[in-house]
Amino acid sequence: MNLFDYLLENADLQRIALIEEGATTSYGELLRMVEGVEHALKTCGTGFQEKVGILAENSAFWVACYLGIIKSGAVAAPLPSRLTADDLENYTKLIRCRTLCIDDRLVARYERLITESGNQVLKSAIMPFKTRGSAPDTESRPITASVDSRKDLAALMFTSGSTGQPNAVRVTHQNIMANTGAIIAYLDRRTTG
Repeated sequence: MNLFDYLLENADLQRIALIEEGATTSYGELLRMVEGVEHALKTCGTGFQEKVGILAENSAFWVACYLGIIKSGAVAAPLPSRLTADDLENYTKLIRCRTLCIDDRLVARYERLITESGNQVLKSAIMPFKTRGSAPDTESRPITASVDSRKDLAALMFTSGSTGQPNAVRVTHQNIMANTGAIIAYLDRRTTG
């Protein structure tokens, strides 16, 4: 099972999924944004299990990119949003990342790297504008990529480790599903106990 399906299989499309700076995003709106990311990745030729960097502050854009990457079968690689251009170059080389999802507010900081690297850059404009109150057209929604949840990667998470050099920790779809299930079970026990 793809992590995307696990996380959103029971989502009520009218309910609020995200709140940021006083604005809300429903699950239906989030799904449309995810589909915009997924479509952009497929259009630029991002392949199965290919690493895609995410460079953004906590936002609907970040969530949509993370879920869109996972839905497509690629591997999400969230990057610290305060990296220098040189550090970003090192991170992308480390994970062999040729596609980056960068929040429009951060593009100017990395303009030189974006221009010189040849990386494909997807900006906030890849997501369709949210339409209040309407759900996505489930008939035309692309099918989620099929993965082997035990071995296929969902994400690369970075830790500095003891050397101070970035290390990418490989996280499978099943790893995140197990962690999510454990958190939900714990929260259920706390609220009912």
